[in-house]
Amino acid sequence: MLTSPKISNRLILLAIIGLMVCLNAGSASALKPHVREGWLVGVSYGYSEGNIDWGVADEGAYKGGAVPQIRFGRMFSRKLALGLEYHGWMLEKGFVPYKFRSSLQTVTLAVTWYPGNSGSALEGFFIRAGAGYGWAGFTIVEIDEIPPDHVPLEQEHGTRKDEAGIGYNFQLGYEFRLSRAFAAGLGLGFDYLSINDVIYESAYYFPITLTATWYWD
Repeated sequence: MLTSPKISNRLILLAIIGLMVCLNAGSASALKPHVREGWLVGVSYGYSEGNIDWGVADEGAYKGGAVPQIRFGRMFSRKLALGLEYHGWMLEKGFVPYKFRSSLQTVTLAVTWYPGNSGSALEGFFIRAGAGYGWAGFTIVEIDEIPPDHVPLEQEHGTRKDEAGIGYNFQLGYEFRLSRAFAAGLGLGFDYLSINDVIYESAYYFPITLTATWYWD
């Protein structure tokens, strides 16, 4: 549930990080000015906890996992970009002799808005939202435990089951322009997948990511 202690603590952490970003935003004036024209490509990586609602088969709870993101887009004005987003949430649990892996992924058409005025501290702030195709994979991996002192332990590829649905994502962030073409910053987001199948019903998570974006004409 969204009101669980784990999620509540996470929202508090997001608020603290967001406040730190805002307090430090004034230093952006000492960096390169933001020039957003033409094309952009970006990558993000971070961590998230969240919740999976299982279908008929209840596979239990995961603590959290890695969050990779890739984006490609084009500026249509100084404040508006349209592009494609890939988001993933990679999870793993279990011990010898079995591991259980879940991967939730989306490819969405996303709009990014940069509301800040040129020269202001908020020029690096962005809001991004998207919707599109989502899919979730579940794999049971068998781990070789004979002999017990075998290092590294051999792992099979396992049998993977994929289910598809609809994915949505929303993100707030701030980026600092380090050169005319390159910016780096922090993103705080919310991703939701609606699967409604045998293994997965739905899932949501709250990624915190470090971001890197390249802009060029």
